[in-house]
Amino acid sequence: MKAFLAIPVLVILLVIAVYNSITRQEWKEKGTLEWVAKKAKKEGKQKVVIRAPLALYVSVNSLEEALDNFDVIVVEVVGSKSSKSSPHNIQTWYRLRVLETIHSRPVRECPSCPSPGSPPQDMLPVKADEILVPKYGGGLKVDDVDVVSVDPDFPELSPSQKYLLFISLDHSHRVGALTMGPQSVFTVENDGSIKPLDGRHHPLKDNIWQQGGGHVDKLKARIKDGAPRLGG
Repeated sequence: MKAFLAIPVLVILLVIAVYNSITRQEWKEKGTLEWVAKKAKKEGKQKVVIRAPLALYVSVNSLEEALDNFDVIVVEVVGSKSSKSSPHNIQTWYRLRVLETIHSRPVRECPSCPSPGSPPQDMLPVKADEILVPKYGGGLKVDDVDVVSVDPDFPELSPSQKYLLFISLDHSHRVGALTMGPQSVFTVENDGSIKPLDGRHHPLKDNIWQQGGGHVDKLKARIKDGAPRLGG
């Protein structure tokens, strides 16, 4: 009789164990790019847009502080490649042609600074006048579904567009990081005028505009003459 009663108990325990195993696996997969694509396919979608991960960026209070910490260059986007940076995230590496170096600071050791990581092997080697720069976001085809990762505060860089960047370069000057996020980036128009990628108020943009900025030539003149601190 006891053996007879033990059989249902064992079956129940086995069912609970299997259920818990499936639940743990589903929880582990939830939010991954594969999970997102699978969910989209079930809903009959061929494309799905997800939010890029939040990133922590540094900030500066003046143009002078920015020049102490970053190179200033004018670049043009000549290529890009998106790939998985983790099971949940997409990262895009941009190939940028350096058109002009406006300001270059000595490379300093910074153990606490975030590393831009290693670029995809098929983007190497880098030409003498090019650099590679990563950014969260981009698009990948996952299980026949277009998965697009978007950062509404930091739009993707556009092909053939010229940009002015405040950038951290590695020792080789071949890999860079936009450690101020969207505040690192200004578009450069055909007439030389510059516009911040981040339209919100921030000290660097405000400081440049207070000093008669808004144009590459004016910014170059301010840097050559010496940039006073905000309010200086």
